[in-house]
Amino acid sequence: NNSDDYTPESIQDVQDAIDNAQDVINNPDSTPDEIKNALDAIEDAINNLELTKITPNEDSTIIVDRETGTEYTYMVGLDLSANSVADIKAQLENDDTTIIILRNDVELDENDLVGTGCIVKCVSKADPSIVYEVATVILYGDVNGDGLVDGTDKGIMSADAFTGENNIEAGTVFYIAADLSKDGVLDAFDYFDQDGIISGNRPFDQTLTLYK
Repeated sequence: NNSDDYTPESIQDVQDAIDNAQDVINNPDSTPDEIKNALDAIEDAINNLELTKITPNEDSTIIVDRETGTEYTYMVGLDLSANSVADIKAQLENDDTTIIILRNDVELDENDLVGTGCIVKCVSKADPSIVYEVATVILYGDVNGDGLVDGTDKGIMSADAFTGENNIEAGTVFYIAADLSKDGVLDAFDYFDQDGIISGNRPFDQTLTLYK
């Protein structure tokens, strides 16, 4: 990793520790213990360097799930009533970076809805080719990736849950979004949960992560 990969705050902590150590070393009255402590502080600051990453606001329901047991990082916890690109960006604390959201490799506009399969990239403001973190969105119940949970999704789920048509390919992020009961199969339980999301009569926890 290079310095651009780390948060400015944690880089500053390293610089502060270095500056302090130089002052201690240049002071003829410094004791060996003071010098050792100053050098140890540099090591501690280096060990505590924080990688730049997608960071939700404290009051956001969004969760960036990095403990998936897969090669992917997922973003869950989207609010169906506020899941436009602008809404998502407003819920992230990435003032020093740029957030780009794509669907099928096409960057979305501010008013476009964010749904299952969308890619959220955190990149450098100075150089967008520097990508700090990438997360794939899971909006539970949204099995076609349009950012809605509606009758279209219900029709797809019905076909898979009751007729075995297998429109939703196993192992894909869309399958994860469809497997609402998290038992590894698409069935009437998932259809029931999805119907609850659509009707609003049965709340569903969008913040569910893969490893629970």
